[in-house]
Amino acid sequence: MTLIIDNKLGTVIASTTDTLFIPSADQSFVEAPDGFTMDDISDWFYEDGQLTHSPEQALTNAKARAIARIKAEATQWIAALDWKVQRAQEREKAGFGTLAETAAVLSEREAIRRSSNAAEQRLNLLTDRFEIDAFNWTVDVPVTANRLLTQKQFSDRFTDAELIRLIEVAKTSPAMATWFERFHAANDINLDLPLAQQGVWMLENTGLIATGRATEILR
Repeated sequence: MTLIIDNKLGTVIASTTDTLFIPSADQSFVEAPDGFTMDDISDWFYEDGQLTHSPEQALTNAKARAIARIKAEATQWIAALDWKVQRAQEREKAGFGTLAETAAVLSEREAIRRSSNAAEQRLNLLTDRFEIDAFNWTVDVPVTANRLLTQKQFSDRFTDAELIRLIEVAKTSPAMATWFERFHAANDINLDLPLAQQGVWMLENTGLIATGRATEILR
């Protein structure tokens, strides 16, 4: 196999078996050395009339290909969960499911993203070309789904007497009024957020709900 070299760039740009092909002034011909394949074309450089294999460049290129493969696989696996996300969202909208079910599916997707990121980091530490080419990864970074509630689901965790008392207190308490304002502004309530937990514990610590109720509401 005859390789066509770009003299200015010092790189292989093509190969040919056409014996009548005439290179341009900026091109040279060189016979392909042992071990050369067009798949590894960017691993080689041309300098001082010699085509030389660069282990460093080969390693960089192998990592780039492996990372591209990881990203493609992650994208494919995430897309494969589209139907589960749609089902969970439709069930929640129709009242047959909860936000928590949707969050559980989304956490599966997040686990794929985090696992692929971790896989790329492990891959970048490898220094052996064969290990890089043989590198495989799995979804091995666990992600716990956030405990999400709609506003109604959250308010239903309070008794009628508690809600009546909170509403009355909010009329004269700026702190309580702010709590209600944040509650009504939220699209959903994430029980795992420190802000949500602090708010509920504030109600118990100030005596607006009975001792032990914060734990019950947040469970």
